[in-house]
Amino acid sequence: MLHYNTPLNGVGSTLIACHNTQRKGIGVELNPKYVELTKKRFEKYGINTQSILNAKSANGISKINQRIICGDSLDLLNLIQEPIHYCVTSPPYHNILKNKGNGIRHDGSQKRQGVVYYSDHPNDLGNQKTFDKFLDLLQQVFYKVYKLLINGRYISVIISDFTVNKQEVDVHGCIIRKLHWRKEHQIKVFADVTQTRSVYGIC
Repeated sequence: MLHYNTPLNGVGSTLIACHNTQRKGIGVELNPKYVELTKKRFEKYGINTQSILNAKSANGISKINQRIICGDSLDLLNLIQEPIHYCVTSPPYHNILKNKGNGIRHDGSQKRQGVVYYSDHPNDLGNQKTFDKFLDLLQQVFYKVYKLLINGRYISVIISDFTVNKQEVDVHGCIIRKLHWRKEHQIKVFADVTQTRSVYGIC
C-alpha cells in the first residue's frame, strides 16, 4: 500500500483523503489541539483513533493505515521508517494569522472570519519573526520529507501569495527557490483560476 505524508497535519484532511482512497497516511502535527480536532474527524469517518500517537510510538503501530504523530516535524520526521510515495500539505502563511490586518490583500479581500493563530510554539512556522526565517524553517521540514521520498516521487505544497510587511510577495516563487535542491528536479505550478489572483498572475 502506498504511504502518503503530511508534515503539517492541521485538521487531518490529507489523512481522511488517504482513508477514503485506501492509502496509508502519516501526519505530524505540532499543536495538541489540532490533533484532538483530527481525532474527532477520524471518529466521524470511522477511522481508528488508536492511530493518535506520541513521539515515542511513532513507528509502533504498523497495521493502522492512518497515523498522526503529535510533535515537531523537525524531530519526528527522523523517526519515520517507511519510504514515502507522496507528500501533500498546506503550510501556515507565515504570521498573517497574528497580523492585526484582517485580510491577505490590502483591499480586504480573502478576509479571515473566526480563524485564530496555530500555537505559541517557537518552532511553529506561523511564529517566525521574519519571512526569511519562515522560509528557512519550511526548507528544513521539506528537506527531511525529501530524504524519505522514493526516487521520482513528488512533494505538493498548497499555498498562495500573500503580503509581507504590507508588500505583495511572490511566495510560491520563494518556496520553489528554497525547495529546488537539485537542477534536475522537476517543478510544476498549478493555479486555481477560480480564486482571486495577485499581480503575479498565473505561472
